[in-house]
Amino acid sequence: MKPTTDQIQSVCSTDPDRSKWLNAPFSRTVDGKRWVIGSDGHIAVFVRSEDTDDGVKDGTVARFGEALDDHILKDKYGPVVSRAKLLAWTDGIPADIICPNCDGETDPERDCSECDGSGIHECDYGEDHDCRECDGSGKTDGCPDCEGTGRAATPFQKTAGRLTRTVAVSRLVLRKLLTATSESVDSLMVRTLGSHDPILISDPDDPRWFGVVMPIRYDFAEDNQPPFIQGEAP
Repeated sequence: MKPTTDQIQSVCSTDPDRSKWLNAPFSRTVDGKRWVIGSDGHIAVFVRSEDTDDGVKDGTVARFGEALDDHILKDKYGPVVSRAKLLAWTDGIPADIICPNCDGETDPERDCSECDGSGIHECDYGEDHDCRECDGSGKTDGCPDCEGTGRAATPFQKTAGRLTRTVAVSRLVLRKLLTATSESVDSLMVRTLGSHDPILISDPDDPRWFGVVMPIRYDFAEDNQPPFIQGEAP
């Protein structure tokens, strides 16, 4: 079963600073076939759709056309793995951690580091003035890394897993893609084109959709970590 509209939207970016094309699904036509695409820049879901009245705008992001070419025009065969087992392999990775910059401090404000919270700065002539850093309040905004939440996104290095002997992925990112696929899908085909190329994931019984995951540096994964897939995709 191909992903639903809501599942396609679920992989789209929620970052307002990302490209406008990544905040909502968009479409692209290749070889006369229309595909609706959802992506956050790390993963993408491609779903065949002939419903041109679905309100999805055409997109012009070149790299997504390249992914379609890889899926449609090149040899598509690779190892077939259990969706449930692959999903379990991605489990247990926290989405965030205690912010390493502030050690989890949750105050929206903190004592100014320039004046130590006094609001006063002594100039070279021995006279007191309002601290220029905090305008004399003695306070500055909370941690710039976590904006006072005390939590920070888990670094990719902490989420790395060896999908094959030569390709590593963020298991947290891969999980986001897998949860956008139907639970009725029992098996998934995984095709790796190269250690730096997108990883194609598809349903061997349903050519109407496929997913893409970007790899990460292989040395991010622990040295003693065995690959999920033993061997390489043909």
